[in-house]
Amino acid sequence: MENAALHQNLKTPIDNFYHWEKNTPNAIFLRQPFGREWRNYSYAEVGQIARKMVSALRKLGLQKGDHVGILSKNCCQWIISDIAIMMGGFVSVPFYASLQGEQLRLVIENSDIKVLFAGKLEHWSEETHPVPESVKIIRFPHYKGNAKVDKGLDWDDLVDNNEPTNDVNIPELTDLWTILYTSGTTGIPKGVMHTYSNPAYVIKVEELTHYVGIFKVPNQKYFSFLPLNHVGERIGTQVNCLATGGMISFGES
Repeated sequence: MENAALHQNLKTPIDNFYHWEKNTPNAIFLRQPFGREWRNYSYAEVGQIARKMVSALRKLGLQKGDHVGILSKNCCQWIISDIAIMMGGFVSVPFYASLQGEQLRLVIENSDIKVLFAGKLEHWSEETHPVPESVKIIRFPHYKGNAKVDKGLDWDDLVDNNEPTNDVNIPELTDLWTILYTSGTTGIPKGVMHTYSNPAYVIKVEELTHYVGIFKVPNQKYFSFLPLNHVGERIGTQVNCLATGGMISFGES
């Protein structure tokens, strides 16, 4: 592999999203099941929702570089939240949806998040989810069969009552992209800091080597079921999908 080629035309995940949003706005990006029915979201629709969420986050006082948590099983709002976080120039800090109690409190405090997106969880209570009062909560729409998050701001209300921003972030490769926490099986979970260069180089290597072959098959379709807060699913599904202009479907359970 030529070293020069490796460093040319590097694209971050949000760069790729902007590309597909502009060039294939009506293509389906996300598919969420509800029983036998599917709710489809195009690239353009996700872009509009994410831009409205950026406006809402900025109204809450968030500045570029602030940390924003995501606590949820995989769903369309997980991805849309992450798109909004990147658009706003914030740093995503996703947690395992199974985290509760003291372990959850520790990672929330350690990660220095200002806002937490929460929803599609097995449990929710003051005991299982001790979120500090200083952290603002944005609750996802309720998913049948899951616990109801009864604190914080409502996702749909924020989408309905905010205008989409035109001031979106174009990240540098050296900017912090995300902090991914380990599972905690070997002690207190540790936050691993990833800059935007990491996913950009993963995709560039794939373009040059076709090791996985994501660019050889048109109309890429992805099924997201491993935890999106894990680097394997984050790269293998979300980042690859954004690189190919593909479509992500989620499981209902």
